[in-house]
Amino acid sequence: MVVPTAAQCADLLLAASRPDGLRLPDAEAPDGVPHPLLLPSATPATGIPVAGVALGGERGTTGLPDGYGVLAGEAGDVYWPLGGDGPVVGVEASSPAADDPDAVLAGLLPQWRPASAWATTTSGVTAGGWRFVTLQRDLARGDGYLTALAAVLAGGDARRVLWALGNPARTVLDGGAVVRVLHAQPVLGGFDPAALVGTWRCTTGVGVLQHRFGTDGTVESGTGAVVTLGPGEWTSAGVRRGTYRVADGVLVLAYADAEVRSLARVYDERGYGAQTPVRTLGLMPETGGDEVDHALVQE
Repeated sequence: MVVPTAAQCADLLLAASRPDGLRLPDAEAPDGVPHPLLLPSATPATGIPVAGVALGGERGTTGLPDGYGVLAGEAGDVYWPLGGDGPVVGVEASSPAADDPDAVLAGLLPQWRPASAWATTTSGVTAGGWRFVTLQRDLARGDGYLTALAAVLAGGDARRVLWALGNPARTVLDGGAVVRVLHAQPVLGGFDPAALVGTWRCTTGVGVLQHRFGTDGTVESGTGAVVTLGPGEWTSAGVRRGTYRVADGVLVLAYADAEVRSLARVYDERGYGAQTPVRTLGLMPETGGDEVDHALVQE
């Protein structure tokens, strides 16, 4: 199957953002773009085109989001939202020409230019063993705008490129489909659990989510309005103790009453203008359901 390039997907998204949405006849389709991408959306009000093949279940060891179609090719795959405002995500197994995601993004979308100096970068490692560097920024071409992300993945001699495109007003590129495609890459091994050691806290949701990973493989996890762990502790009823391990590219937290499996990555994030990167632990449920990607900051 002919898989559309990032530039062709950008053209389709730009056309879909017009007031009448994407209503191109076959004769006006961009060269080489498969016909399924020109089908009307399941939610016509969004004007987002869709792929014709629904993807369910799992790919590799991790599940991809429901509501996505996949176009699979020898060089890589493109995942397209079947409705709603999710991003278009692509992954290419061929080696990139450069390890700089900014240069990679410019190569993928040569006709697009940065809309501003704003950009967010991350660098880290997934529990599957892939080292990654990402860059996310808004791009412009004429009166059209996109939010774009490029990631270079490295593991041993292997190199891959992951890219994502979406409407800047409605699309979040650092969660959901993008994270699941990142973690769906083959498990390489080599992840050092020592990267997890320490205390991590997330306060962006309701209450507090906190994990403390020990050097001995133990974990203390707490949720609530206030959580204090350690000697002389004051704890809430939400505190649990157990052990942790990394298995098949998944972080497994084993408690007395349950086992929690999460897609995990440890990374440094630097937003535009930030002087110091923020060490972050990203956690997302391994399969289905909650698409929230919890970002816990190391204390």
